[in-house]
Amino acid sequence: MKRIHTLTESDLERIVRTVLENFNPSEYEDEDFVEVFLNYFRPWVKKKHGDEIGQYPLSLLIKNHIDEFGQDYGIESNTRYFGAYRNMTNIGKELAMKGVHKMPNLKKFPNINKLQMRRFNKFGQGLGRKYYDPETNEWLIRLTVKSAPSWEEGKGVVSSNPFNRLSVTQPLYTYIKKYGMNFEYKMLDWFNKTYDENADSVLRGGKTDI
Repeated sequence: MKRIHTLTESDLERIVRTVLENFNPSEYEDEDFVEVFLNYFRPWVKKKHGDEIGQYPLSLLIKNHIDEFGQDYGIESNTRYFGAYRNMTNIGKELAMKGVHKMPNLKKFPNINKLQMRRFNKFGQGLGRKYYDPETNEWLIRLTVKSAPSWEEGKGVVSSNPFNRLSVTQPLYTYIKKYGMNFEYKMLDWFNKTYDENADSVLRGGKTDI
């Protein structure tokens, strides 16, 4: 018999809120939803079945309680046809879709792929290009290009830059940092491909106007 789920007022509010926030599951990886599942599953087991059972190995808990966990949240699992990983992914995704769990907003910098560029040549900064949000006029990224050592009489070598160095604002650096251990490499790869550049290192900036 097909199960019919009725939406409570709070369920409806969460769904509307999710839609308004433009939550798009395709922007996230399966591992993100597995993490959502794990954040809720073991605490639920402890609350439902006690602390002792809550300490059992995860594989055993999933085998014995994943269906019950899904039912408590109005989510169907399918352990008959799908493995544990697929079920954890699906349930985690549904928890996000229902608004039980709020996923980080990947659109905090909505114009990150449409930044505009201005060249600069400033004392103390060197030669390079700044990328800014065209709507807010906020600088987000600065690329300082390689330069040979310069020489001034009486001072000797006064400046040099051996790298195509990418500097990003503190808010942007903090934001991308939560997307994994290799976030700097991924950012370099994204930036170079998106803006046809050849940056080879990343630095964190302290101010918005970098």
